[in-house]
Amino acid sequence: MKSTNNYSKLVAAAALITTSSAFAAGFEKATTFSAEHTSMGSAVVSSVSGADALYYNPAGLSNIEGKGNATLSFSPAFSKFTAPISRGTGGASTLETSTKRGMSPIFGALVSYKISDKLGAGLGAYVAGGSNAMYEDMDFSAVNATTVRLNAGSRLGLTEIAFGAGYKISPNFSVGASWRASLVSAKLVTVGSGTTFGLGATTLAETSYNDLSDKNFKGFRLGAQYSKGDLGIGMVFRSAIDFTADGTISQRAMTAGSTAATSGPANGLNGSLSSQFPLMFGIGAHLQMQKNMKVALAYEFAQYSKNEFLVVNTNGTDSNLTLQWKNQHQVRIGAEIGGKIPMRLGYVFVSQVTNKSFAGASFASPGIGHMITAGTSYDLSDNLVAGIGGDYGFASGTATGTVPGEYKSNVYSVHASVNYKF
Repeated sequence: MKSTNNYSKLVAAAALITTSSAFAAGFEKATTFSAEHTSMGSAVVSSVSGADALYYNPAGLSNIEGKGNATLSFSPAFSKFTAPISRGTGGASTLETSTKRGMSPIFGALVSYKISDKLGAGLGAYVAGGSNAMYEDMDFSAVNATTVRLNAGSRLGLTEIAFGAGYKISPNFSVGASWRASLVSAKLVTVGSGTTFGLGATTLAETSYNDLSDKNFKGFRLGAQYSKGDLGIGMVFRSAIDFTADGTISQRAMTAGSTAATSGPANGLNGSLSSQFPLMFGIGAHLQMQKNMKVALAYEFAQYSKNEFLVVNTNGTDSNLTLQWKNQHQVRIGAEIGGKIPMRLGYVFVSQVTNKSFAGASFASPGIGHMITAGTSYDLSDNLVAGIGGDYGFASGTATGTVPGEYKSNVYSVHASVNYKF
């Protein structure tokens, strides 16, 4: 058995992340669904209309072509995390591990209906956040002498069902609002106890919080859009969502030098995770520079500083996993060159949210994130439009906390969507 003087700490290689994510920061991906809108870096708060406006800015529900439209989008995201998971004497990293590239099935299915020339309504379901960062079969034999392979990581999904309406106060100014029912599902697997574990101890414990779920019916969005000539401006506000996802615990214990695991003391108990999907405010503008060219710019603020801790409950006893996250700032740039087959390009800058002193293997990397997007669409008929796009995001940063070293993450997504006009 190795001495605690040789190896001091092991990070619990998992913590709840949605949308933390390899592709952005905090609990949400920099782009979500809709090939048309993600291809422009989702810088569409001032220009979005029809069914997708229910998610991007409900004021756009007042601008519906014809009687209404329905959109269906599938945007699977494939992410990968790499991180140090232990440190040796003097704080030097001794182990590094990577996840397999995991898939998060992001989708959107929305419909709108034009009630009058001034009023439109929308209904739909979509993925608002999610992650898949699971480290499998990790080898800790170098620091604990066990031959048992451990798992750690997290999977989380935040799906919303929403209903909203947009109203045109004047020919140039619209407002909108939507109600959101948020459904959370999660799995969390940790190694050790809390955030750290003495590697010289005789036992490692793998604790899995399974089938975690919660519902919140108190969310809403508010939005506004103003347009005059070739210029448009938009604003959107999203309320915060608190959640406590309940489930059950399974636990394996591995003693140093062992070749088999035994059940840990927490096996079979109840467990939960508590956190917040924070409020967000966004503002943006677009300019029709030429007949077939549009540029857009948007800024979003998300109050992730409210996420000071991730509360992990084991059979009624809370323990706090320190986050101390920073507020998120995103800058979105998009461009569209029109035509029968338009070209759309975008870029998203994402500020650092994860605290370098409390970085974790499944957190978003403690550094600045970047995302590049592109896509196009094609009119299959007068009423049916198909779109396709893709994006690539990456982030990296060096942590100075419990396990110092470089944390890296990247993601790529494929976006496919159809838009049918009634």
